[in-house]
Amino acid sequence: MIKSITNALSLIVAVAALTVSIRTCTISDQAQKTAQDALNSSRKQFVEENRPYVSIKSVEFKKTKSFFMISKEDDKRVLKLQYQIKNIGSVAARNIVLESITVPSDIFESANSTSFAPPPIVTLFPGEEIYMEIKAVSKSIPSFTLDNLKAIEVQIAMTYIHDLSNSIKYLTKVKHSIESNNVILTASSTSSNAAH
Repeated sequence: MIKSITNALSLIVAVAALTVSIRTCTISDQAQKTAQDALNSSRKQFVEENRPYVSIKSVEFKKTKSFFMISKEDDKRVLKLQYQIKNIGSVAARNIVLESITVPSDIFESANSTSFAPPPIVTLFPGEEIYMEIKAVSKSIPSFTLDNLKAIEVQIAMTYIHDLSNSIKYLTKVKHSIESNNVILTASSTSSNAAH
C-alpha cells in the first residue's frame, strides 16, 4: 500500500511538473513573440527615421544667370532647364531613375534629359548631388523668346530605393513655375510603398 501511495504521489508530482513545464513554454513563446514584435517595430521605426530623401531643385545657368536658355535647332526652338538632384536624407538613395518630365504640350513636342538617357544606375550618398539638364523641343518655331515667355510649368518625377531596405521604393514629384529670373515651387510630394 505504501508503494501505491508512493507511485500515486510520484504520478501527481510528475503531472504537476509537466503542467508547470507546459505553462513555462507557453509563457516563453508569448515572450518570444512579444520580443520579436518589438524588434520588428524598432526596425521599421529605424528605417523610417533613417531614410534617403532626394530633392529636385531648379537652378540657374551660370553662363546666363537665368533659369532657362533658349536656342534654335533644326527650325525649332529648344528650351534648356537645369536641375540639382540632391540626397538630403541620412542614408544612400540607390537606383535613382527619372520617371517623367512634363512640359506644356501646346508648346513642346518632347522633353528629355541628356543626363539620364539611357537611365544610368545612380546612387547618391547623404549630401551628394548631381546636375541634370532638361531639353524641351518646341513643335515649330514659336514666337517665344526670353522677353515674351511668361512662366513654364515643369513637372519632374523620380524614383529611388532605400539603401537599408531594398523593398522600400520612394517617388518624389516636383512642379515648378519657371521664369527667366524666378522659380516658384508650386507642388512637391514624396511617397513610398512602405506599409504604415
